[in-house]
Amino acid sequence: MIGMPLVEKFDSFDVTDDEDPEMGAKLADLNRRRYENDPELAALVSKQPQA
Repeated sequence: MIGMPLVEKFDSFDVTDDEDPEMGAKLADLNRRRYENDPELAALVSKQPQA
């Protein structure tokens, strides 16, 4: 989190070799919960330019 103010461009993605057709939704839910539970991180990420 210390380095986030220095980021010029923020891009985040998840990679898996799991063939579960619901994996995308599961990962999206995991990320949503992470940001809900860490408002400070969510605020930092929301300020970064998107790719």
